[in-house]
Amino acid sequence: MIVSGNQIHEVVQVLKEGKPVVFPTETVYGIGIALSQKKNSGVIFDLKGREENKPLSLHIARVTSLDLKKIFFPRIVNFLIHRFWPGPLTLVIKSRDGEKTGYRFPSNLIARQLIEELGEPVLATSANLSGKDPALTIEEAERYFGDKVPLYLDGGKTEFQAASTVLDLSQYPPNFIREGSEARKVRDAIQEFEAFLFMKKKILLVCTGNTCRSPMAEGWLRRYFLDEGLADSFEVISCGTTAFSGVPPSEEAIEVMREEGIDISVKRSRPLNDELLFQSDIIFVMTEAHKDYILERAPEVSGKIHILDIPDPIGMEKEAYRRVFEAMKSKLTKEMAWVLKS
Repeated sequence: MIVSGNQIHEVVQVLKEGKPVVFPTETVYGIGIALSQKKNSGVIFDLKGREENKPLSLHIARVTSLDLKKIFFPRIVNFLIHRFWPGPLTLVIKSRDGEKTGYRFPSNLIARQLIEELGEPVLATSANLSGKDPALTIEEAERYFGDKVPLYLDGGKTEFQAASTVLDLSQYPPNFIREGSEARKVRDAIQEFEAFLFMKKKILLVCTGNTCRSPMAEGWLRRYFLDEGLADSFEVISCGTTAFSGVPPSEEAIEVMREEGIDISVKRSRPLNDELLFQSDIIFVMTEAHKDYILERAPEVSGKIHILDIPDPIGMEKEAYRRVFEAMKSKLTKEMAWVLKS
């Protein structure tokens, strides 16, 4: 049955009963179910003939629906939310337990009123059979599903007449899963954001040859910030006080990091220079000798330097590299407590 926007209370009741409804958004019509009735979401996959490995998106009516204690909220998420929500952009955000969820904040007033009156998000996807064009009118949606869907909420023809753009922000740089409505504007906004990446806090890691300790530390820190949703807030670089340019990491260092699921094989050594020292916000050195070397050439950076006290494993067996890495990981983890607050 098709109902109008002034009958939203009837649609809300159907959702509370755990049944699917079709509703308008500014992009295409959606078919959804109340989040609290997630156990019944299989009916949507059955209706669409859609594989269940293609998850539904959470449609919300206010940004405060995002649980900031459970999800990563890097700067680019905040930037895009303020730029495009409410609007035709679905953001895939990673939770702290590693789960990825798509969030959609539609600008369509009927959709938002429906979600508000329901009092919880709606798990939804486009109203169409799998492989067919999304419905742009309520009549198109009804032709797809007929009386298998109890209620259709009519909002007229959709504004954008194309699916939302879907952007995966669980990684950095972001990945376009689908380029839909206003995709070009989203790309331009990301470029604008990246133009200001000089605002990243720069961390410099210094050892001697830049082939074992500092590349391992760089690889681990990069992944740490990625896992914490902070890859767009910190830049990590490593170098060596007596390094040559272009030398790969030692095989032992590569193997130890590979065991951690981190690939540093493409890393190439770089010599320390004054530009790196002055542009860095924080400088971690492996030993007192590295600090002394830096202070001889640039005493102005003394306040940036922090000693990790990590011995050089060069020339030793892989087990020595593993011990060095574990010690370095432990010390860097403790250092991050103040780095993230500074």
